[in-house]
Amino acid sequence: MQMRRKLSTRCKLLTAAFVLVVSAAVVSAGGAAAPNVEMRGVKGVRVRLADFRGKVVIVKLWASWCPDCRAAFPKLDALHREYRERGVEVIAVSLDERQKDAEAFLATRPHELRVMFDPNAKVLKAFGAPGVPYSYVIDRHGTIRFSHEGYDDTTEASYRRELDALLAEQPS
Repeated sequence: MQMRRKLSTRCKLLTAAFVLVVSAAVVSAGGAAAPNVEMRGVKGVRVRLADFRGKVVIVKLWASWCPDCRAAFPKLDALHREYRERGVEVIAVSLDERQKDAEAFLATRPHELRVMFDPNAKVLKAFGAPGVPYSYVIDRHGTIRFSHEGYDDTTEASYRRELDALLAEQPS
């Protein structure tokens, strides 16, 4: 009988933990309004995330010292080039503490996607991201619909499925 109670207690704890993890994933992965953070571009031009309402947006948090970020950068730029005419904006937000580190990385990689700088990690904090690389896919209404931690061989295909699905939705 005592063994059965222990198993029952363990099952309840595991179930509770599972519910908490799933709930956290749902909150971070979709349905929440994207924060209207202000970002600074290469020449110091400031833009707010809300300036991109009406477009599907990928916000990629990255740093020049991050190996996964470095690998993902050219693929993100290719996505931007492929999808921009369809109303997609890819924004790469550098969290390098020194802008010159990010600029040195960018100088070796021709790109067309929008690069913003966030040395104080305000964007990261506003989104509640745990670190880099992390990305958010935001719909035309400014709602976070998908999020990605890290970058691997499956991420690009996931972005494409998500972008295609969001672009297929009727704008209102």
